[in-house]
Amino acid sequence: MNKVNKEIKKDIKTNANPLLSILNRYLELTDTEGLTLETLNHTQIDYLKFVADTDNNGNCQIVLSLLYRFGINVEKDLNKAFKYMEQAAMQEIASAQYILGTMYFEGVGVKKSVDKAFKYISLAAKSGDQDANVSLADLLVRGIGTKKDPRKAFNILVKEAERDNMKAQSLLGSFYATGTGCDLNYKKAVEWFKIAAEKGNSEAQFNLGLSYINGRGVAKNPLLAEKWWKEAANQGNTGAIQALSMLYS
Repeated sequence: MNKVNKEIKKDIKTNANPLLSILNRYLELTDTEGLTLETLNHTQIDYLKFVADTDNNGNCQIVLSLLYRFGINVEKDLNKAFKYMEQAAMQEIASAQYILGTMYFEGVGVKKSVDKAFKYISLAAKSGDQDANVSLADLLVRGIGTKKDPRKAFNILVKEAERDNMKAQSLLGSFYATGTGCDLNYKKAVEWFKIAAEKGNSEAQFNLGLSYINGRGVAKNPLLAEKWWKEAANQGNTGAIQALSMLYS
């Protein structure tokens, strides 16, 4: 029986969980014609295991790792999830290196290690993985697994924001708004918040609302602040929910 529930389908459609989008993408690369999450069955999973184990197929290993991580048509097993992702990462697949780094960072199926998290996220970033570069900037600005380097983090975000990465655009706005790794510039902060907010990034929507309510980088406009906070609150952004509560009190 296929266990792809409505929540998972919704997360894939809205990109609420990027890992599920990666899973869907790598399913298309397994050379199994017509294989999707909706059609996946136990026979096909057994085939993926066979190819992953006998051919050391990285695409299949990534798929199996994420299936075990989320318990989709298999018993949830974080140890197996880590094992398969590590095997794929050893083949220098950037997506696998990035996800493995996040698994070390979060302690998913393995003992938490910020040093190894930084190592694998850095490897993926060097290969050009956009998500890895954004995560690397976050680690650099916070000094996790490495020494703090806000300027390097800022430069990474500029590059990824210009490559149209929504999360990088949102974070770049925050860097400008706080003068992190750059000169304080509220106007540029608003410019990047707007770009990311219009694409649906809830954190950018919340911060854009703050810009309008405080008149930083833009003329004060409580109505627009309310508009963007509502957009963010509809996605469950707690800051926006609290801001609306205060606005209405």
